[in-house]
Amino acid sequence: MKKIKQHRTILGDLVDPMSSECLEDLNVRIEDATFNRDCCPHGSANRTHYNGLLNMLRKHRKKINKHLAFEELNNTDLDEDGATSYVSTGTGQGDAFASKSSSKSSDAGDSFLRSSTASAASAQSKILESNLKDLWLRIIE
Repeated sequence: MKKIKQHRTILGDLVDPMSSECLEDLNVRIEDATFNRDCCPHGSANRTHYNGLLNMLRKHRKKINKHLAFEELNNTDLDEDGATSYVSTGTGQGDAFASKSSSKSSDAGDSFLRSSTASAASAQSKILESNLKDLWLRIIE
């Protein structure tokens, strides 16, 4: 039987290793390990141990931050017509971009749809780029 990996928090709860709860726990652990490392004399084996631990915790935190950022970006998707649809995360963080085009017509209409889809995709990529910048700024803060 294959085990499903879970992250055990400081309080002993098992959470998804790519969740915001895991991220919060890692931040607490990093803060605690930094405090303990700073109490050790420079060049000591204990300080080296804490530096290795901090390195591992920070790598995991960086991986989770990236995962959560891309997960949030994937909540805003292009549908098959190139129009934007928004998938609600249940967090109440806005219900933006809710329009879909469902009209199918003649070849001339399809040609028009393809050209408007291309310009909509270009506009959409600019919006996604802006959203990505905003998201990274929130992560950095």
